[in-house]
This record gives sequence, structure tokens and C-alpha cells, in this order.
Amino acid sequence: MANFPSMPEHSRMRDMLMRFPERGAVLMQVAQQFLRGPSELTTAEREIVFAYGSALNGCVFCHTSHKYTAAELGVDEAMWDGVIADLDTAPIDDRLRALLRYVRKLTLTPNAMAANDVSEVLTAGWSEDALFDAICVCAFNNMMNRVVDAAGIVGTDAEHRESGVRLSTLGYDGTMEKARDALSANAG
Repeated sequence: MANFPSMPEHSRMRDMLMRFPERGAVLMQVAQQFLRGPSELTTAEREIVFAYGSALNGCVFCHTSHKYTAAELGVDEAMWDGVIADLDTAPIDDRLRALLRYVRKLTLTPNAMAANDVSEVLTAGWSEDALFDAICVCAFNNMMNRVVDAAGIVGTDAEHRESGVRLSTLGYDGTMEKARDALSANAG
């Protein structure tokens, strides 16, 4: 249920973007850059980082939407149960495990980050550039979890799946354009 009285009771992301269009446009531009811009990390890997951080934060909306976006980009949905239950034994490759360990620590205990955390990711085969991209996705994810939860954004499973299709094909710039189109249609 939406927490802002000016938004519909069952508010979706586009409702928030239409209600706060200037700031929403900035959020979607940042999302487009971090999640779809140039990176050594694949688009699917960045969606995994976002979805995993959201699960750690308990943000059901973001975890579910980004889990389904990752699925649309070729990630097996079945891996999530293992990743969430026990990252150390999850059925994922060791490179991704090292990156997600870093994301877990950065999300849960950011003040405890140290040089050895970086060296573990580099030893797993990631570059500093790839790690910094993961850090940016993680930081943006933490901010968006708070924005979404504070606004009271919700979604059904079907809405999350539809969002996954849209985000995997249109990216985040397309999300803002869709919200603007809806706003224009409602105004006319």
C-alpha cells in the first residue's frame, strides 16, 4: 500500500515516477548508466547484484523485479533459492560467489570493508573496474530499496514478471518514457 496519500493505493514504480517526475528521471538515468551502461559485468550479472542486495535488504519489490529481469536475460530462476539460503553452497560459479560475498558485506556491514575484501574479488578473476561497477550497482540498489520501501511501492507476481520483460528489453530509460507516456495520456 502506498505511503503517500497522493499516490494510488496499489502504487507501482511508474506511479512514483509520475508523482515525482524530475527526481524519478534522475533515478532512471542513474539506473540506466549503472545497470545498462558500459561494463565488464554483463547486464545479467548486474541484475543479479541488484536482486541479491535487495534480498539482503528485505526489499521484496526490488528483489522480485530484478530477479525476473535477470531471468529474462538468461539467469536460471532456480539459483535464487540456493543463493539466498547459503551463498557458500549455492549452485553458481566461484567468480560470481566472490562478487556476491563482497556485495553481501558491503550491504550489511559497509563500515567493515577492507583491502582483503577487494583482493578476494580480484583473486577470483574480476578486475578493479568490474568490482567498482558492482559497488556502484550495490550502492544504487541500497538507495532504491529505501526509496521503494519508503514510498510503499508494491507489485504482484505478474506485474514483476512484466517489469522483468520490459526492463530486459527497454532498459531503464524506457521505464521513464513509459511513465511519461502514461502521464500524458492521463492529462489529455
